[in-house]
Formats: sequence, C-alpha cells, structure tokens
Amino acid sequence: MNKYLKTFLILSFILSVSIPASANPSAQQCRQQILQLGSHLKIMLRKINIMPPIAQIYTPLKRTFDEAIRAQSRGDYATCISKTNIALKYSRAYAR
Repeated sequence: MNKYLKTFLILSFILSVSIPASANPSAQQCRQQILQLGSHLKIMLRKINIMPPIAQIYTPLKRTFDEAIRAQSRGDYATCISKTNIALKYSRAYAR
C-alpha cells in the first residue's frame, strides 16, 4: 500500500501544479484529458483496497499517464491526446 500512497501523493502534486494553458486547441485538449485521467487514477487508488484487481489495470494506466505528461511537456500534443484517449477508454469503467 505504501507504493500506492506514494504514487497518489505524486499524482496529487502533478495535478495541483498549474500547467499553462496554450491558445492551441490541441494543447488544451491534451491538458484536459490529462486532468481527467489523473482524476480517474485518484479514484482507482481509493478503490484498490476494496477491489484489488484494480491494481492490475492501474499500473499500465499510470504509465500511460506519465507518458502523456512527457509528451505534453515536449509539445507533442498529438501523442498526448492519443495516449490519453486510449487510457480514458479503459479508466472510465473503473473510476465510477
């Protein structure tokens, strides 16, 4: 559980840091999808104790989340949007 708490704290920090919004619509979509995926990951972390199988899907989603943030930071919004689209497709079911 310690590993998940650490991940949650890091995730919370990343989401609390204001990412400058650009006039570029792709940049804004990328940012919004990262925020949405981050909120899904937070919900999933809270559910891991009562539904341990969520941990199996959480790990690849978190990896994709990190990749999307890296893509955003280098200005590769197409990759960011592509990665978050895939991750959001799977995270929605677990974040209810």
